[in-house]
Amino acid sequence: MKKTSTYSKRRYLYAFISVFAVMFMAFKMNAQDGQAIFKKNCAVCHTTTKQKLVGPGLEGISTLRKEEWLIKWIKDSQALVNSGDAEALTVFEAGNKVVMPPFASLSDQDIKDILSFISTAVPAQPEVASSTSATPVVKKQAPWSTAVKVLVAALILLVLSLFAFITYIKYDLRKLGIAMDSVPLKDQVGKYLRSNGRFLFFIGIIAVVLVMKSCISEIMQ
Repeated sequence: MKKTSTYSKRRYLYAFISVFAVMFMAFKMNAQDGQAIFKKNCAVCHTTTKQKLVGPGLEGISTLRKEEWLIKWIKDSQALVNSGDAEALTVFEAGNKVVMPPFASLSDQDIKDILSFISTAVPAQPEVASSTSATPVVKKQAPWSTAVKVLVAALILLVLSLFAFITYIKYDLRKLGIAMDSVPLKDQVGKYLRSNGRFLFFIGIIAVVLVMKSCISEIMQ
């Protein structure tokens, strides 16, 4: 009965780690997709900081407005203004009644990805140009950086999973009065792989897919 209870706890732990891994990686990828969409559709008029361009800076926009409202506003701001929406009228007046073009082609998920990118974007540090050159210095992101970050995150999650399993093994062995050192390392690893093959395969597939997607996005940019 105790063995079954321990197994159930272990299974719940792995389920939690799996869900956390999926959520973490999905959020990272949503932000990356949002960056590409933002550059294509929004960067001409908006920044991800508080600095105003043609339109207002968007830093902290997700805390100022509800996501549902932002989706409607981005898809067709004038429809929202004409409907008499109080928030829309306030924003329209604050922007000197400059009409924001509609983006009906963007899906709800596209807009959510944009908002994820804005919320995670790191403000760019201003570059100081040389006094002998009029050419602005542009700092480019290292290629494959996003893919590397995703891969590192996946490896960290695997290490945490292994650590959690070893902790449970130690607990089980202590209950049986067996010293951890008396069990060969290869037997411990073998038991881990046999017990968690599906979990490791699941995490591995997610990591490979997301790394490939990151690489493709880097190439396309």
